Amino acid sequence: IALPSSRIPTSFLLIFFILVIILFLKSLNKENIETFVATKKEKHKWSDRIKVIERLIIPMVVFVHITEEDLPQLRNNKNIRKILSYPGDKIPTRIPDEQIERFKFMLDHSEEPVLLDNRNLTVGENIRVIKGPLYGLCGFLLKSYEGESFISISIDGLGMAKTNIDINCVERIN
Repeated sequence: IALPSSRIPTSFLLIFFILVIILFLKSLNKENIETFVATKKEKHKWSDRIKVIERLIIPMVVFVHITEEDLPQLRNNKNIRKILSYPGDKIPTRIPDEQIERFKFMLDHSEEPVLLDNRNLTVGENIRVIKGPLYGLCGFLLKSYEGESFISISIDGLGMAKTNIDINCVERIN
């Protein structure tokens, strides 16, 4: 039996007032709503110590995996600043599950910082990582003006997430 599209859970992006994210996440988790906050563990070095911190990749943003039917209850929450939609559109942007999974994989396995780039860049060739900690990740090859190589993945409504990649660790895919 196929469910109507409004009953199939999908990911949406909520933009919060910054101080309430932790409290709101706890309340959503109590209601068994799947949430995801994009963070990356990074080593920061001070003159006297090195400490691993968890950096928010997209401040004030929480991804939720819910049905369209459940969106109205979130819209009425005073702690949510907005639900992401494309400019000029009132319909919330659906973010495909495979994009969320690729983003999580990149965050979990990249040894380099992960950056978000919301410019509409012209992306290059499709690539797959064939060795290293991002093995198996598919995305697009980008080059900086300085000649650095990046693997980039699209996230609907947000732009792209990218991280440095050694060009010798990728292969072209069709």
